[in-house]
Formats: sequence, structure tokens, C-alpha cells
Amino acid sequence: MIGRLRAGAKFFTIGLALGMLFAPSSGADLRERLRAQITGNLPGVRAGE
Repeated sequence: MIGRLRAGAKFFTIGLALGMLFAPSSGADLRERLRAQITGNLPGVRAGE
């Protein structure tokens, strides 16, 4: 059961990443969005949340 959950999460993550990469927006817009999301989540990751 845990194996199926992990496989599902893995494929969801891969699909999400591919969807973001091939979304109909310019590369500059995509890079800016990714940068904003990553920098916005860094304080929580560093705090261990």
C-alpha cells in the first residue's frame, strides 16, 4: 500500500513538473514564477516546517 502511494506521489510530481515546463508561457515568465515559489518556500524549509 505504501509503495502505491509513493509511486502515485512520484508520478504526480513528475507530471506537475512537466506541466509547468511545457505550459503555454514564455521561459522568462516561467523562470520568474519558479524563482518566486522557491524563494517563498525557503524560510519554511529552513525552519523545518
